[in-house]
Amino acid sequence: TFAATERKRLKLALAASMLVVVAALVLTFSRGAFFGFIVGDGLFIITRRARRGLLLGAVMVRGLLFLLPGTMWDRVMAGFGGDLNALSAGRTGEIWLPLLPELWRSPLIGNGLSSILWSDAMRAERILQVGHAHSAYLQTLLDMGLIGLTLLLAFFGFLLRDFWRASRDKSLSPTLRGFFEGAAIGLVSFLIAGFAGSALTPCAEQSFLWLAAGMLYGMRRKRAKT
Repeated sequence: TFAATERKRLKLALAASMLVVVAALVLTFSRGAFFGFIVGDGLFIITRRARRGLLLGAVMVRGLLFLLPGTMWDRVMAGFGGDLNALSAGRTGEIWLPLLPELWRSPLIGNGLSSILWSDAMRAERILQVGHAHSAYLQTLLDMGLIGLTLLLAFFGFLLRDFWRASRDKSLSPTLRGFFEGAAIGLVSFLIAGFAGSALTPCAEQSFLWLAAGMLYGMRRKRAKT
C-alpha cells in the first residue's frame, strides 16, 4: 500500500506502522516470523520488477544485516550444523514424529478440533506439553484429516487468486490495488511460514488476512448489487 498510494499523509502513517511492525517482529524472537518477513519482502521486490526497488532492497538488507546484534544472529542461526530436530527447535523429535501415528486414527476427517490435547502422545507424555502441533498443516491433518486440509488449501488458493486479480484491477484506486497486492504476498508468506507454526483455521495473528478477505468480498458484493 505504501508503494502504491499517492497520498502523502497515508504514506507517512504507513511508514510509521512498518517501523512498529518491524520492532514487534524483532521482539517476538521467532525464527518463523523472521522467515515470513524475509519471504514477504523478497516477493514484494520481485513482483514490482523495478530496478530501483531491487537496488533499494539490496541496500536495506545489507544495512539490516550489519546492524543486527549478536543475539539476533545466534537466534537465527540456532540449530544450523546439527540434525533436523535441532534445526526445528525440537519440533521434529518432540512433537511431529510422536504425533504421526495419530493421523491413522481418522485420516479422512481427522480427530476433532484441538485433538492434540487428548492424543495418545500427549496422554503418554511422549511430546512436549503444547496446545498445538507447531505446524499448521500437521495440525489440520490431525483435526480435520485429508478432506479438511484439501478444502482449506482450496479456499486459500481461490483467495490468493482473487487478491492478485484485485491488485491488477484498473478500476480500483492505486491505494486499493496496493493493499490487495500486499494481501496476496502476505498470504503466500503465511502459507510458507505455516509449515513450522500458526494454523490454517482463523486465529488472532491472522487478523489482517481476514480483514483483507472481508474487504475483497465486501467490495465484490457491492459491485454485484450495482
